[in-house]
Amino acid sequence: MPTNAIILSAIILVMFVAFGAVLMWADFQTRPHRLKNHVVKPRRRAF
Repeated sequence: MPTNAIILSAIILVMFVAFGAVLMWADFQTRPHRLKNHVVKPRRRAF
């Protein structure tokens, strides 16, 4: 396998990994903060 193909494959792989990392970071940034701090207890209905 030529060296250029190996280098190009490695660059493409790094780009996919970086894109996945950016998506995970963006998903973490947009999550509501109240879900991280505590669990909301369900309210009970008064009958």
